[in-house]
Amino acid sequence: MANGVKEIIEEDLGSRTYKRVEAELDSTFGITMAEAVSDFTKMDIVLRKLFGKSSAAMEMRFFQKVMTVDDDGETITILNSGVAEMILKSYGNPVKKALLMKLLKSPTSIQNAIKDIELTQASAYRRAGELIRDGLLAAAGNTSASDGRTVGKYTSTFQRATFDVGADGLYVRIRPQDRFLSDSFSFNSILNASTADKQ
Repeated sequence: MANGVKEIIEEDLGSRTYKRVEAELDSTFGITMAEAVSDFTKMDIVLRKLFGKSSAAMEMRFFQKVMTVDDDGETITILNSGVAEMILKSYGNPVKKALLMKLLKSPTSIQNAIKDIELTQASAYRRAGELIRDGLLAAAGNTSASDGRTVGKYTSTFQRATFDVGADGLYVRIRPQDRFLSDSFSFNSILNASTADKQ
């Protein structure tokens, strides 16, 4: 999602304003645009500093070009075809799909997941790293490794994904796991706005 939002921000703001936001992110937090989009609370602070009250409408515009929240308040439709393609390719890769399905059923360490589904280690670790980088796997606490070390547990970010092709290309409807919905700045921003619109 962060990559999709980053592209939208760059397109929406134009080169000069985008560079101004980048410079402010660097001077205020010492982070890049990509890092700020992944941790949108910092982006929100910078946008409010630079644009005041109009930043809220600006943020909604960014998010709504990437995703919408369905009427059930729990399902997200990802409209950005690049993000949808990345998710589809992940489920199309047999190693990534096996990891996603295993970690959806029972969060555990990457090492245990690879062992349980009998995958080739080098390839599976690389694919797991890609899933974490792309936000399809997320941290879910800690566990003990066989040697007694504390290692991270991971889980699939969402419970369900449905792919479809529309006039504007590929899109995907996802049902994130509940723990991720409450932590998502973009999801909660859109949900709050759509709830306000209905009242």
